[in-house]
Amino acid sequence: MDEAKTLELLGLTKEQLQERVIDGMVDQLCDRLEPDIDIDIGGAVRKAIDTKVDAVAAEHVIPNVGKLIDAATLQQTNEWGEKKGESMTFIEYIAARANEYLQQPVDFEGDATRNCRNKNHTRIVYLVNKQIRRTIEDATKGALKGINKAFVDGVTKTIKLQLTEAASKLEMAVIGTR
Repeated sequence: MDEAKTLELLGLTKEQLQERVIDGMVDQLCDRLEPDIDIDIGGAVRKAIDTKVDAVAAEHVIPNVGKLIDAATLQQTNEWGEKKGESMTFIEYIAARANEYLQQPVDFEGDATRNCRNKNHTRIVYLVNKQIRRTIEDATKGALKGINKAFVDGVTKTIKLQLTEAASKLEMAVIGTR
């Protein structure tokens, strides 16, 4: 049977067969030379691209981030995109949002979603009170721990003294029976 017809029956051309043989030989050679090396050209290309992007970012983007934040301005708009109100810098916006957050009325558990009757009890008041309470609790626990240790040590010493004194007053005698 003719070689070309045999390849056709297998669904291969002569070039495809040669390519498969060469690929197999390269794989075997690479396995024998360095069996632990996984040849990944796509990964190498990806790594080179990532390295270049990191270099560009380090040189051009990162040094300018602070300047970009300082220069950024925000403008409130209506539903049609028309500007309304005054524009403000990003830093002014952050400061205004922080002020709103800290001045928001909250209940005595720090919850702003409930109906807060006392408008003077703001989040900043709640946070300061919470910090003061935590500081007092920690100091009280520490003091009680010290007092408790001193009390236990005193009671232990007293009991030992009493037992030693009682033991010294006891007389031991051997009484024999006949």
